[in-house]
Amino acid sequence: MDTESIKTFLEVAGHESFTRAAEELNYAQSTISLRIQRLEEDLGFPLFERIGRKNHLTDAGRAFLPRAAEMLRIMGEVSALGRSDGDLQGTLRVGVSESLLFSMVLPILPSLHSRFPKVDVQLKIGQTTELIPLLKQNHLDLLFVSHTPVSDPTLVCRHRRQEAVGFFTGPNHPLVGRNRIPLKQLFDYPFITTEPTGLCCGLLHQLAADCGGSVNHFISIDNFNAIRALLPQSQSISYLPCHTLADDTARGTLAQLDVDHETRFACCQLLHHKGKWLSPFMEHFIRLISAR
Repeated sequence: MDTESIKTFLEVAGHESFTRAAEELNYAQSTISLRIQRLEEDLGFPLFERIGRKNHLTDAGRAFLPRAAEMLRIMGEVSALGRSDGDLQGTLRVGVSESLLFSMVLPILPSLHSRFPKVDVQLKIGQTTELIPLLKQNHLDLLFVSHTPVSDPTLVCRHRRQEAVGFFTGPNHPLVGRNRIPLKQLFDYPFITTEPTGLCCGLLHQLAADCGGSVNHFISIDNFNAIRALLPQSQSISYLPCHTLADDTARGTLAQLDVDHETRFACCQLLHHKGKWLSPFMEHFIRLISAR
């Protein structure tokens, strides 16, 4: 029974599919099947039964699942004993909200690589609702998202802070330079919004409803770099976390509007599963994010 066999078991269990596990691990399906077969021989009981098109855990497989995760954690701890940071090898899989990628995550990667040069970093960009299941299925090691506070008891929050959300536009917009702009006046202009199911878009529609206005959509796009590029070229406004556009406002390529309203906040959270063993490079990533 080795680390790769246990990893394979956890992957198949998470997807309920040998095919999907093979795709995720980049192995032939025959290799996945052989590893599971050998693991079952070592354990002395079957782990999966095929029903329809899915591979479901047997009762024994379900009982083995948390123990497999614990075994993998212990093996990881043992493999790191006595090794320097520069010698440690592995993969760091981080799920991240697109709003945090450029302002928070990318700037720390050179420092992480300098200390752990043999560690591969894999970033999965997406929405919180699609990333949390991946974290709980052990397809991600860490999750860094901007959303409402996550209260799932199976997850541990290692870093949390509130980030103000504000109104941004191009430097030549008619409202730039005005003080205490009435909230309702903003909705006379078109908006460039993030994805409709995102936190900022939801907050924006709440603000519009509170003042008796409505959001006039120019475009909805799930990409902050695209929003950065579009705002200076249009008379549109966008409602985004302030930290994501701090450099743009400092350079004068974008402007934050002074709006007479109660500031709303997004919650930046760095999460991991409560049963996850955190390697030294995972802990270092957490420290780097917390220090920003």
